[in-house]
Amino acid sequence: MMFGVGNPTIRYSYPYYPQTTIAMLCPYQQLLQLWASQPYDHATNEINFRELPPVPAAFAEVSSRSPHVTWVFNVRTLRYDYVSENATERLGMRPEQLQKEGIALYKKSIHPEDDPVLWHLTYKAWRQLLAMPAPERAACGYNREYRFLKTGGTYQWLLEQNRVLQTDRRGNITHLLGTCTEIIPFSEDNLLRVSLLEEQSGTVMDMSAEVQETDKFRLSKREREVLKLVASGLTSIQIARKLYLSFHTVNKHRSNINRKIKSRPAAQLVQFPVRPHLIKVKW
Repeated sequence: MMFGVGNPTIRYSYPYYPQTTIAMLCPYQQLLQLWASQPYDHATNEINFRELPPVPAAFAEVSSRSPHVTWVFNVRTLRYDYVSENATERLGMRPEQLQKEGIALYKKSIHPEDDPVLWHLTYKAWRQLLAMPAPERAACGYNREYRFLKTGGTYQWLLEQNRVLQTDRRGNITHLLGTCTEIIPFSEDNLLRVSLLEEQSGTVMDMSAEVQETDKFRLSKREREVLKLVASGLTSIQIARKLYLSFHTVNKHRSNINRKIKSRPAAQLVQFPVRPHLIKVKW
């Protein structure tokens, strides 16, 4: 489906969602709709990042060895105008793939549990960003932390950093300069996070408070395994043997479970033991 953006003679393709009200869309589609609705000024003399001269061989070699993947994202086309060569090794995606298929391809590798929350928080960050006076947007950016699928089927925990690279004459954001890197191996204790940054004032606005409030009560995969076995009547020694853990480790898990359950709000605590996929209760 084609949507006119700004100048009616120039149209960008947003084939990912029907033309409807933002309230009816999922978070990812809400963000695309928000981007598409901006009154871009196409008369702006902007840099075409797809037509930059090739980088020197020495710089390309240094870039390929960097732990950071770098890109230039075109907000209007939803495609990457530039992607560093190390994306193949670091993200499992060839630069030309990302340039051709854009954000829709990148989205496929975000952990399915993180995906809706990540786009919801990103949408919130963009709403805050666009609420700023147009001249101030150029000095802003946002960070995201989430799980991303690696080559081989395992997930890595990524830190993604985006800064406004180019705006049009009206102050609308047209391009982002982004980097991402694996910060630590994936752990159940990691928290998904999106933060909006205003560099001139040094202000950091965390979009993720509501998620963190929920996550601090969430049991890890191992804690859920221990809880199921406790519910089935096994002792700590029996659980240790079954899971090939030490007696001390099992008791540590049980202590964490007890602390998290006791800390939960009462309304959540009532539903906690019988939450779907946590413990199957036989009546």
